[in-house]
Amino acid sequence: MKKTLAALLLLGMPALALAKVPVVASFSIIADMAREIGGDRVEVVSLVGPDQDAHVFQPSPADIKKVSAAKVLVTNGLGLEGWMTRLDKAANFRGVTVVASKGIRTREAAEEEHAEDGHDHGHDHGAVDPHAWHDPARVQTYIRNISAGLIQADPAGKAEYQRRAADYAAKVKAVDDWAQRQFAAVPPAKRKILTSHDAFGYLGERYQLKVLAIQGVSTESEASAKGSRS
Repeated sequence: MKKTLAALLLLGMPALALAKVPVVASFSIIADMAREIGGDRVEVVSLVGPDQDAHVFQPSPADIKKVSAAKVLVTNGLGLEGWMTRLDKAANFRGVTVVASKGIRTREAAEEEHAEDGHDHGHDHGAVDPHAWHDPARVQTYIRNISAGLIQADPAGKAEYQRRAADYAAKVKAVDDWAQRQFAAVPPAKRKILTSHDAFGYLGERYQLKVLAIQGVSTESEASAKGSRS
């Protein structure tokens, strides 16, 4: 009997050792960051898929269950996930909440250089631009915040989370350095981006690019021909 019990316990040990921390991320980009930092210790689920829009996402009952079962909830913040407060409350979430953008220097929506020409390009000035992950330098803050949240939820994995976060930060820095060199080779007058959705302000700020958008920072806003003028 004792041998049988011991054998059963040994059989169960691998499953216990491989138990992963359930993490729910608000959308796919944040989920990718959590996976990079969490590695094999986490199981990450994204509420908003890569083919969906976080601005207009509507949570389902299934999403409530996902959040309720999670140990860590990672959001971008900066007003991007306006639906998250309702979802958090409905799920009665009791785990660790990580606001990945916490502590970054934000920019106002439509803070491009062309705003200085005196024309109104149909943007909601004064609103915070939530798309901070487009600046690799600011992503370093995202990495630190997500790593800290995972450590809080799973202290036993601290060393691994810190190691993976450092490796990830180094990769992001390498991409940033490469991008700096590439954009530096482009004449300043030609550094322009035309986009339907004004989501690249942080990218423009980082690499001195002029962003021309026909739509505001939220995809719910109406497009305007004024925004595409150089």
